[in-house]
Amino acid sequence: MKNLPPQSPPDADAVYVLHAFQKKTQKTAQYDLDLAARRYKTIGV
Repeated sequence: MKNLPPQSPPDADAVYVLHAFQKKTQKTAQYDLDLAARRYKTIGV
């Protein structure tokens, strides 16, 4: 994930990878969901 300064608007054409993991069960772990949500908030999309 690229680190954006707080004053930089996100690039509209960019694809941001918030979190990657190898899924071994059908249910996604709450930790992984929370981590992706926190990272989503930090980029301000």
